[in-house]
Amino acid sequence: MVCAHPIQLFDTETQHGQDMRVYSALLDKAVKASVVQFAQRNAANLFDGRGGKLMDAAQAVQGQQDFELVTWLVIK
Repeated sequence: MVCAHPIQLFDTETQHGQDMRVYSALLDKAVKASVVQFAQRNAANLFDGRGGKLMDAAQAVQGQQDFELVTWLVIK
């Protein structure tokens, strides 16, 4: 059985999902961290022996526009 209290709290915090600024900011941080991690791994590929290659820049993850948000899952 799901406790209604956390849902009510979330609805109050976000005005029933209309104001997701706090969660959008957290999502932005996660995406930026992923972009940095990808760039570091891509650069490390250069030093992976003679076969090291960089991924084509057109295929690289650049930011949040490269993702599609399907749903929110908030864990408190």
